Amino acid sequence: MVKLGFIKDADQSPPEFARVYIAATEDGKAPSAEVRSWPNRDGEQLFEVVFLVPRGEKNMGSWIGYMADTLMRMGWDHWWIDTLSVSQVLDRYIVDAVASWGDAFWPLFSNEAVVLIQVGLQREDFQRCAERWAKKFPHLQVDDEHDYERIALELEAQAQAEREKRPTYRLLRLLQSRNRSH
Repeated sequence: MVKLGFIKDADQSPPEFARVYIAATEDGKAPSAEVRSWPNRDGEQLFEVVFLVPRGEKNMGSWIGYMADTLMRMGWDHWWIDTLSVSQVLDRYIVDAVASWGDAFWPLFSNEAVVLIQVGLQREDFQRCAERWAKKFPHLQVDDEHDYERIALELEAQAQAEREKRPTYRLLRLLQSRNRSH
């Protein structure tokens, strides 16, 4: 089973999730992959893999199987897809590019994994896209537990509610309302 979750950007990704992205190479070159690793400021080791592939959606068939096979052989079970890179290489609007990538990729990827989709400002569009994939491919499911974008929004709303409950805020509002009546 592949559980799909969401992050707004790289900063929202937990450190145990590796970054997966694609970059354009010269036409006619065979697809290749490079794995990179470095420690973050907390001393945790971060990983990423870049797939070097020919640009354009018309070339996706020449590398999508290589990408799925490589990720399965690597055994990474926690990773996130850099959606901006997909858009740039396929030369399409970000949501359309990722939808096209997923339609081609998910039938080929069968490992147990948690995969996060970088949503940027298109949260609702990517949610619909993931739900469509989950209906189309039975080994996929959208998982609220790994919806880090929703969790971050809920935590921010809770923090805002706590700030509004502070006595100084209430006192200020009370004083402002008294001043208006005179």
